[in-house]
Amino acid sequence: MLTRLTRCAILSMKGGLTMKKRDEVNQRYIQKAMRQFMVKINRFTEPELLEWLESQPNKQGYIKELILADMEKHKTKGETR
Repeated sequence: MLTRLTRCAILSMKGGLTMKKRDEVNQRYIQKAMRQFMVKINRFTEPELLEWLESQPNKQGYIKELILADMEKHKTKGETR
C-alpha cells in the first residue's frame, strides 16, 4: 500500500500533478506531520549560548540529541515529567 506522500511523488514524476498541486499536498503533509517550536535567545544577556548554538553545524540535530540525552538521563533515574 502506497502512502500519500509516495503516491504524490509517483504522480509528480509521471506528470500527473501540477507544481501548485504538489505544493498543496506537501503543505498538508507538513501541517499534519510536523510540529515546530521557536526559541528566542537574547544576544545581549545570553551571548555565550547564542555563540555556542551558532557554532553547531546542525542545530536541529544538536537540539534533538540534547533532548534525547535528557530523556535517557531521567529514564535511568526513574523520573517522569
